[in-house]
Amino acid sequence: MPFDFVIWQIGSGIKAPLTDLKMCHEAKVFLMYCWSFNPLDRKLFSELLQLLKTMPRITLRRSPSVPLCKSFESIF
Repeated sequence: MPFDFVIWQIGSGIKAPLTDLKMCHEAKVFLMYCWSFNPLDRKLFSELLQLLKTMPRITLRRSPSVPLCKSFESIF
């Protein structure tokens, strides 16, 4: 889709479809609250903060902060 067409859509209040986004339903609802064309229809920051606090959390897979084995230099 051409860049200028996307800008025109946004300026006209046309929202991008959220069907292709891989996120939970609550996150999509959160985005819709932020994207309301009329500023008076948008949630207040305090309301958005409460929504963020109630969203389901996922456990991220991370590498350990401490190495599991010693480096070659530390052995010698």
